[in-house]
Amino acid sequence: MLEDVGAQKGILVSSKGFQKGAKTTAAAYGIELFTLTKEFSDWTKKIREDVIAVPFPAQITFDHPAIPGETQPQHLAFDQLALYKDEKSPPITMAQIISDVCLWAHRRNLPLPCLVNLKFPKEFYTQFPGTEFYTPGYGLRMKLRKFEWRSSRTIDIPPQREKYIYADVAKEKIFEVPPEEIPIGVDTVLEPGKFYTDRRRAKYRCIEVNRNRVLMILLESKQNGETIDIEFVVDPSFAYEVVPLTDSAERARLEERYQFLLKQQKTSGT
Repeated sequence: MLEDVGAQKGILVSSKGFQKGAKTTAAAYGIELFTLTKEFSDWTKKIREDVIAVPFPAQITFDHPAIPGETQPQHLAFDQLALYKDEKSPPITMAQIISDVCLWAHRRNLPLPCLVNLKFPKEFYTQFPGTEFYTPGYGLRMKLRKFEWRSSRTIDIPPQREKYIYADVAKEKIFEVPPEEIPIGVDTVLEPGKFYTDRRRAKYRCIEVNRNRVLMILLESKQNGETIDIEFVVDPSFAYEVVPLTDSAERARLEERYQFLLKQQKTSGT
């Protein structure tokens, strides 16, 4: 081909190297031989830590009339008190009311610490332990502070492309190129909640996308004869290797499995 087109130079690139005969022929015709290979990292583990900040009652005052014979305020646990509208209505526990107030403050993103005054309807009554009569309940005064709940889990990170190495056979010219500088593959945009597949027909669900990391889950992977699901973290260049899953029935089936995994995770506390 060099002779046919009258070219001055020829270059052959292989991802697997060259045999001795090819090297001899290339040298005779002035053809340079290069290899282009990819280096991958090993499987690694990463600790993912989640921090959730929620309102928590630091101080609670129950507003009610004075109890006959009581000389000092009673210190009671939340589950020892319940409010009633009438004799037929089910009781509303104080613990549930406190929980609802904390949830209300969290949803409204109230600055913490803060003070919340809750007034009860006039018909609310309670019965203190050791008494035989019902006492009206006027309301609650709660001081809420920020409570941080932390959880951590180990995530397996599969091998990732670390770099491309482009080198001549004599290893005199070696170039190392980061994979993010070469957008090889399809023009896929990863979106949380969407399903993707690759050339091996593996099925993925994108969970979270940040600037430098993407949290994915590989669904129904076959390893050692068992079906497992693997959550892992990759860099955004992973998008070049997958395409959106278009089969709506398959997406629905995988979504059902993913929701099942979430329920299992909540049940086991992992």
